[in-house]
Amino acid sequence: MADADAGIGPGGGEPEAAAGVPAARADSVGSITLEPEAAGESTEVSPVNELISPDAVRPTSVTRLAPLSLSVDDCDDIPLAETLAQAAAHPIPPRPELPVKKKQNPKDASIWGILKKNMGKNLSKISMPVAINEPLSVLQRQCEDLEHCALLDQAADEVDPARQLLFIAAFAISGYSNSFFRSGRKPFNPLLGETFDFVDTERKFRFVAEQVSHHPPIAAAFAQSPKWEVLQESGAETKFRGTCLKIKPSGRIRVRLLRTDSVFEWCKVTTSVEDLMSGSKWCDHYGTMVITNDHTKNHAVITFVESSVFKKEKRRDIMGQVFCPTPGAAEDRPQLTLKGKWNTQLVCPELGNKVIYTAPTVTPDRVSEQYGFSPFACQLNALPAEGAEGRKAVAPTDSRLRPDQRMHERADEEADAKKLQLEEMQRERRGKMEAAGMQWVPRYFKQTEIDSQVIPVSPRSPRKKGSIKKKDPKELASHKGDPTTSWRFLGNYWASKAKGDFGDTPTLW
Repeated sequence: MADADAGIGPGGGEPEAAAGVPAARADSVGSITLEPEAAGESTEVSPVNELISPDAVRPTSVTRLAPLSLSVDDCDDIPLAETLAQAAAHPIPPRPELPVKKKQNPKDASIWGILKKNMGKNLSKISMPVAINEPLSVLQRQCEDLEHCALLDQAADEVDPARQLLFIAAFAISGYSNSFFRSGRKPFNPLLGETFDFVDTERKFRFVAEQVSHHPPIAAAFAQSPKWEVLQESGAETKFRGTCLKIKPSGRIRVRLLRTDSVFEWCKVTTSVEDLMSGSKWCDHYGTMVITNDHTKNHAVITFVESSVFKKEKRRDIMGQVFCPTPGAAEDRPQLTLKGKWNTQLVCPELGNKVIYTAPTVTPDRVSEQYGFSPFACQLNALPAEGAEGRKAVAPTDSRLRPDQRMHERADEEADAKKLQLEEMQRERRGKMEAAGMQWVPRYFKQTEIDSQVIPVSPRSPRKKGSIKKKDPKELASHKGDPTTSWRFLGNYWASKAKGDFGDTPTLW
C-alpha cells in the first residue's frame, strides 16, 4: 500500500533525545510532525452520506492528461516473457507464512505512549524503535498493491469503456483492504538507493521499485504484464494530532492498458489511524479519488466515506460513479455506480449487483502471529536459498537483503541496533556527497518534465454540514505532488538481473 497506508509515514532529519526514547540518531525520510489538538477543536466528523452525494463534488469538467509513456522513449530491457521464463526456471519456494511467528514485544504497549510524551515535537527527529514496524519496506508495500491485479486483467479485456473504468476503480480501491488488519504498524522506510523487485509467474507480472529521493521522500515503481503497465510515485506527510495519525499521500498512480493504449491516473486519499491511545487502533481512509482517462472524458469519482461517531455502520463505505459521456447525452449522469466497503466487497447495482471485488479474509491467528499479512505479502520478503542459482539475481540493494528488516522478521532483539547503524551509514554517505558537491542520481528511474497544464483533477471533500455548491474546476484540480514532473522507468534493470551483474551499486548495509 502504498506507503501511505496504515501506520506512520516516512520521516527524516537529525534526531534528538526524546522523552521516553533513549538518545539515538535517526535518518529516515519524510516529514512527520506532532501537533497538539487545537483548544476546543471538535473531534466529531459528520458522515459524508448525509452531507453530499458524489455528484456534488464531481468536477464540472475533467482535465485530461497528454499521452505520456510510463517509461522513457529509449527504454532498453529484455522482454517480459524472458524474465518470467527465468523466474519459472529458478523459482523461489512458496512462503505462505513468515519463518517466525510475531512475538508480543513489551515495547509495543509503550509505542503510542512515546508519541504522547513527545507531543509537539517533529517525529522525524526521533528515532522510533523497530517494534513499530512490520517486516516489509515501503517498496514492498507498493508491490503489495498489485495483489489484486486480476482486476487490471479484466479491465484490459473489457471492450465496454464504462465497465473497463469500473474494474480500474475497483483495483484502485483494492489496495486499501489489507490496512483493515494492519493499522498498528508501518513499513520500513527505504534508504536512498534501496531497491526491490518481484516476479510473479502466476499473475504474470514483473515489478521493480527504487527509493529515488531522500528530501522529499519519493519511491518510484514500475510493473509490467502482457496486458498492462503500472507506474507508482509514492510519498507521504504524516502528522500526529493527539488521538490520531493523519497520513496525506503524495504522488500519482498511472495504469496503461496495452490493447487500447489508454492511460488512467489517480492520487490516493487521506489515511488516518484512530484511537492510538486506547490500544484498539483502527484505520480509516477518506476523501474523493478521481480516476481520469487521458484519451477521453471518461472518469470515475470514488468517495471514501469518512467515519462518524454517529453512524458507525457507514464506516469504510465506498460510493463510486463512472462517467462515460457520449455525444448528445448528459455528461453529469453516471453510466455505472460502485457501492460497498473497501475492506469487504464492492458491487455494481446497474449490473444486477454483480460482485466486482471481494477482499480476502484474514484469520485472527494471521493478525496476531503474521502481522496480518496475506500469503502474497509473506512471499514478498522471501529469498532464494544461499547458493541457489536465483540468489545472484537479487540486487545488493534489494529490501530483502536489508539486515535490520530481516532481523525484525526473525524476532531478533538486535534489530534496533542494526537499524541505527544503517541510518548512521546513510548520514555519512550523504555528508560525503554534500562535501564533494555531488547530487544523488537514481539508477533505474528518471524525473522528466511534462506540460505544466497537465494537472489531474483532485476534488476536495466537504467538511461542514450544509449545502455544498460546486467549486471551480481549476480550484478542484490540485495535484498532490509536483504537477510538472513525472518519474519514468529507464528500463535498464531486468537485463542486469538476468546477468546477475548490477554494476557499481552503493553499499547500503
